[in-house]
Parts: sequence; C-alpha cells; structure tokens
Amino acid sequence: MNQILFISPSEQGANKARDIIFRHHMKVDVWVGSWENARNYAEQAIKQGVKVIISRGGTAALLRHSLDTAIIKVRFTSAAYLEAFERLRSVEGKIAFFVLDTMPSFISHFCKLLNIDACYYSYTGDKDVEEAVKKAKADGCHFGVGGVLAKNYARLYDFSYYTLENTEDEIELALDSAQQTLSSIIQEEKHHRELQLKLEQYEAVLNYTHDGILAINKEGNIVVVNRQAEEILPLKNKPYEGKYIEEVFPSSKLSSVLRTGEKEMDELMKTGNVVINTNRIPIMVNGKIEGVVATFKDVDSIRNSEQKIRTNLHKRGMIARYRFSDIVGESKVMKRAIYMAKSFAKYDANILIQGEIGTGKEMFAHAIHHESQRRNHPFLAVNCSNISADRLTRQLLGREKEGELFGSPESQEGAFELAHGGTLFLDKIDEAPLEAQSDILRILEDNEVCRINGRHTISVDVRIIASAGNGLQKKCK
Repeated sequence: MNQILFISPSEQGANKARDIIFRHHMKVDVWVGSWENARNYAEQAIKQGVKVIISRGGTAALLRHSLDTAIIKVRFTSAAYLEAFERLRSVEGKIAFFVLDTMPSFISHFCKLLNIDACYYSYTGDKDVEEAVKKAKADGCHFGVGGVLAKNYARLYDFSYYTLENTEDEIELALDSAQQTLSSIIQEEKHHRELQLKLEQYEAVLNYTHDGILAINKEGNIVVVNRQAEEILPLKNKPYEGKYIEEVFPSSKLSSVLRTGEKEMDELMKTGNVVINTNRIPIMVNGKIEGVVATFKDVDSIRNSEQKIRTNLHKRGMIARYRFSDIVGESKVMKRAIYMAKSFAKYDANILIQGEIGTGKEMFAHAIHHESQRRNHPFLAVNCSNISADRLTRQLLGREKEGELFGSPESQEGAFELAHGGTLFLDKIDEAPLEAQSDILRILEDNEVCRINGRHTISVDVRIIASAGNGLQKKCK
C-alpha cells in the first residue's frame, strides 16, 4: 500500500483523482466509500503504512477528529460552486446552502448577482447537520446544495439536493499538498530516528562505560549521572537530576572546579572504604565555564580490569611450556632435584635455582609453575643478562607516557604487572645490573610497583623463580 490515501465519498471525485494520479505518476491509493465507513478503512490503512490521508468536507473533519495522522482537506473554492449555480438557474423557490464550519462570502455574492432566493446553514459535524436540514425545511426551502453529510439527511426530509463535487484543480492542489506533507513527515521521521539513535548511543556510552560519570551545569545543578556513578559514589537525595551537587555529593569538589575553571586529573579520593580515581574537567563554551563533568573509577575495578588483561595475555602464550614429565634424567642427583622441586612447588615461596649452563634451569621453572596453585595464571620469563639497567627496569616496571593519565593507551605494563597472580621467572638474575636488582628487592618487600613516570603504586601478587649460575656465592663475597 502507498503512503498516501485519497478517500472520496463519490465515484466522480475518485475518478478525477485517479486521472491526476495517473498523469503525474503519483504514488497514491484511492478508496471510495461513505463517511460512516471511512474511519474504519483509514485505521486499517494506517496500520499498513499510510501516513497521509486526503478527503473532503465532513469526512476530512471526522478523520481529523478521530485519527492521529496527517489529514489533507480538499477545499471547495468558488469554482466548485459555479457548476451548482448553473443548475440552480432553473430551480424555483428557496434554496438552502449547507456548509461545514464557516459559510464562504462568495456564495451570498453569487446568489445576489443571480437573483437566487437563498438561505445559509452552517454545521460543525454529524450531530448538528440534521438540525440544519430540519431548520431549512421549516424555513420553506425545498432544494439543497452542499456536501455528503447534509445530502443524507436531505433525503429523509424530502429535499431535492445537489451534491457539490471538487474540481480537478482543487483535487490536484490537495494531492500536491499531501506529497509535500509526506516528504516533511519522512524527513522528520528520519531526523527523529537519528536523534533516537544518538540518544541510545549516548545512553549506552553513559551506562555501559566502566567509569562513573557525573556532570553539573554552571549553577551547580546535576544534569547527568550514570548508572556506574550511582553504584560507585555515596550519592543521596535521589532522584539526583536538577539538584545542587552539594546536596547529593558534598565531597565531589566539582563546585571548586566550577569556580576556578582548573581541571583536576587522575586524583585519588576516598569515600568510606572505597578509593576512587577521579578526573574533574570544566566545560568551556566560548571561553566561559558552562559546567563541570567528572569521571570516577573504583581503584579495585581498575585492578580487576588489569587482571582480565593479564588473563588474556596469559591465554595468548604466557604459559608454562614444560612439566616435570618433560625433564629427562635417571641419575640420583636429577631425581632428587625433581623431587625437591615438586615439593617446593606446593608452597608459594620464591625460589632460586642454581646450576651450570644447559642443566635445564628454565625447564624446572616452567615445571614448578605448572605444578603450583598458580598454574592457571601467567608464567612470564625475563632474561636479565646482557641488558642495560634502564632497559631491564623498564621491562620489569613498565612505564607511563610522561603527562598522560594512568591507564592511557600510551601506557606500558611491566613484567611484574603482566605476571600478576602467576609466576615471574628471572633468568640469570646474577647477571642483572645492580640498579635493577635493587628495584626487584623493593618490589619483593612491598608487593607494589610504580611504573616509570607513574604517580601511583600498583599492587602485584607474583611468585618469583630466579636462576643463577654456580658462581653466585663468589659474586656475593
């Protein structure tokens, strides 16, 4: 079904519409029927995709009153009455003119020019049209001119009646108007869909980002608060939108940023037992502060996210490749070494493996990890020999790009972070630069790392397995 429907109470009007539609290649459906059935048909047509309906007189008024869709009325102009006046020349006696709503002034002018004895009756709908016909009958009128509504009652009161028909120009004007209306509706629907999509995207960004987001306007009233902010922050006095920030979250410090216009980035704040990483950024429009937006992230959630990253890295290859069954050796010394390694694997203590080059120290490290409670977490090996202190430190600690936020795309995790929850194998630890050894010792004591250029320490849970040659005691001396 097309999106424009022309409803006509007469076959004559419908045929005129069909001719125009055919000539101009319009996509319009035409239906002929009484005004009593027009509403039901129109309702079904709307369900099938009709967006604009064209009709005349009382039918158009009925549809406008009962349907929530665009109704284009085919208006009667003086041209439609000219044919009627040709017929009225031979009519004797009083003639009643029935018009929906307001009586056009040109009707009385024509009647005076043609010396027609006329009475004029206006009505607003089906309920009062019968009264208009009865009054015309009482006034001595025996012939009526008007639309379909009055015609139905004229028959009941033995009235001769002439039904007005629209001219082709009037119908074509209505069809053109309907096409313009349809074009506007389609554009409006497209714009509405785009706005709806943007709104849904906006809501998705707000409610499915990991950060809590809260924004205030220049008066300090809350305009945005997402689901995560409600979960992370100790907000009160719900609903929050429209309320002054100090009433909802007194410790937010957003009012301070609103006054100073200075952003506050990557700060830690404590609310209850929760430590939160927050950024507060002024909203500037044409150099003026129009509000403040703040992001909040629970530090524990940051750690959990990093753990997931570490787990993914683990799945991509940070796993122990060897088991004790892969270590081949029949000597008593080898069997005793395997027995001791299996025993140590059950405990979470750090381990130092000593031996000559080529004796399988790394295989033992892999096997110990695989036998331990950390087997489902990362295993990462770092070669500490033939490397500068700066490079080894960067490899172990990671780094932040100077001036960037914690966790930015430019950040680089170190080996301790990547091995979080698992095992870090420091191969040839005895050949590591002394400066790097001091960093390793501090991490082992504190279970925390601070990336190069970083401003925050990061808790790590790592088991260390280190290897060294047999000359370690001499180096210590």
